[in-house]
Amino acid sequence: MKLSEFSIKTILCSTLIAFCGLCTAGAQVRPIVSNLNAFPQSKNQIRLEWTVPEISEPSVTGIVIVRDSQVISSYDQINSKTIIASVSSGETSYIDTIPDSKDYFYCVLARVSESKIYKIILPSINTTVTGTKAKSSAQEGIVVSEKSPKVEVIKFIDPSERLRQVPLPRPDLIENNDTKKIQLGNAAVKAVKELGLKDIKPDVITKEFVFEEDMISPAGGDEYFLFKILKESFVKKQYSASVKSLTEFLSVHRDEKTTKRSYFYLGEAFYFTRDYQNALFCFLKVQEDYPELAKKWIDSCLDLIQLPDHS
Repeated sequence: MKLSEFSIKTILCSTLIAFCGLCTAGAQVRPIVSNLNAFPQSKNQIRLEWTVPEISEPSVTGIVIVRDSQVISSYDQINSKTIIASVSSGETSYIDTIPDSKDYFYCVLARVSESKIYKIILPSINTTVTGTKAKSSAQEGIVVSEKSPKVEVIKFIDPSERLRQVPLPRPDLIENNDTKKIQLGNAAVKAVKELGLKDIKPDVITKEFVFEEDMISPAGGDEYFLFKILKESFVKKQYSASVKSLTEFLSVHRDEKTTKRSYFYLGEAFYFTRDYQNALFCFLKVQEDYPELAKKWIDSCLDLIQLPDHS
């Protein structure tokens, strides 16, 4: 059973409120596992990661890991077959070996005594709401047959353009997402005008860039929604629609790595709609994370800003 994006957001909002209340009531932290994430590890393994409260009432004495083929929304679903492992309270990750390529859902609960499990289940907090499957053969570097229906691949990327720097960890705040033009400083305007006075042919980029991790449909989460935007508009060269979709996507808090890549795609979408000032802003925002890759786009934006229209 898969949930729609709207349902996931609705559940997330309501459960976050409940979770905050549980954690702050009486100035005590409840023994609730949080930040549960599941992602493919290999062709037959899924890796789970979570956070355990350091101090709670009652104390956490162990961790119970549950797996099911449907969303785990009630403790009544949990039985001896769905409990796949018990680990110590100090563990914050687990690699599950699965028997097939189906979607699986997970729940991680705290044990508060040798025989008692803390039974509160909070979707998106200690239980996953989107299914996760092991890596496909395409993700393992094996050519996938055209008959394989579940693997969606974006094929237009030139292999020579895939080189990139490893993203550096840096806090990234969501900026104002209005559509007003971004004003360049006087020094930047002057530099651009001087470039225009010189008879220099602008370096125009004609081909989109897509990061390798966005070329194959992920199992779920923020990366899935970004992949959906790329598939439905960006790769079809519908750049105005891409600007709108990416701006809306970034108006909601996303995980850090997905946010950085999304800003890069937003810069590309602005670039191909000839809105070079907004494109420049997006590329400058992520230049510390992708220095070599962003430099090419920044240089081209500077070449093209305020220059006569070109074909």
